[in-house]
Amino acid sequence: MFVVPEEAVRRLPVKEGQAVADFGCGTGAWTLALAKLVGDRGHVMAFDVQKNLLDALEKEARDAGITNIEIVWADLDEPEGSRLEHESIHGVLVANSLFQFENKEAIVREAYRILKPDGWCAVIDWSESFGGLGPAPDHVVDADTARRLFAQQSFVFNGNIQVGAHHYGLLFKK
Repeated sequence: MFVVPEEAVRRLPVKEGQAVADFGCGTGAWTLALAKLVGDRGHVMAFDVQKNLLDALEKEARDAGITNIEIVWADLDEPEGSRLEHESIHGVLVANSLFQFENKEAIVREAYRILKPDGWCAVIDWSESFGGLGPAPDHVVDADTARRLFAQQSFVFNGNIQVGAHHYGLLFKK
């Protein structure tokens, strides 16, 4: 079974009213699922470098009447690429995108920088290249590598998240 965003986000420590960032939001499936969980009092910031994907997400959210999503075109490979204030976000999700970032250390640093002191970060990514779906085999960032990347930035591993047969899920605390 492949990962289902609506089911997987329920396993995250998302609470109603939180401010959450979706790094590398792509088509927005994870963003839309998070928006439902944080509710009207919450806020989801959807970050991506591909403007066409952000435009499509913005239209989909508008058509669905979802108003708690902010679309942000940003290059998260750059220092302070989100342009958010330090310690301003409750949670960060990096789903199916860690393997795509050129500067993975910058993404992890940025997540740490913007998270509140008790914030959480979840990484959900491909555990393998599955039949031509997902990343090429040489681009897969396995769970052990992801754990090392986050530990180097002082994140504390807080457990695994069950997300599907071809993905892994890791939860970290600041």
